[in-house]
Amino acid sequence: MLDLIKQLIKKDGLDTEARHAPLIHRRMYLYNVMRRHGMIYENIGEYFNRDHATVMHGIKRYKYLMEVKDEVLLTDIEYYQTLFVDKDGTKKEYNLEEDVRKATTLGGLNIIKRRLENNLY
Repeated sequence: MLDLIKQLIKKDGLDTEARHAPLIHRRMYLYNVMRRHGMIYENIGEYFNRDHATVMHGIKRYKYLMEVKDEVLLTDIEYYQTLFVDKDGTKKEYNLEEDVRKATTLGGLNIIKRRLENNLY
């Protein structure tokens, strides 16, 4: 698991100071995965060049955004969720045509755009 996380951090530049929403959401997701596997905040932060307080805030923010089912967060972390086994072990399939038909707002189109960028179709 840690090897995969290291690869993702390097590949996506999650250890940089960039604060774009997709990067922040991916960091928060990985913080949460690492914490669920028993890592302490300080050690998690070392992987991302962050301090423990940033990791704590990220986990708290992630839980809140998941609670309210934030669509942007869910879209940004979809690819990562396919890499890590969920509790039920299922993999979500996406249908581009169906998503285009359902997209009635600019936000819906942005979700499609992010899924295309993450090769989820």
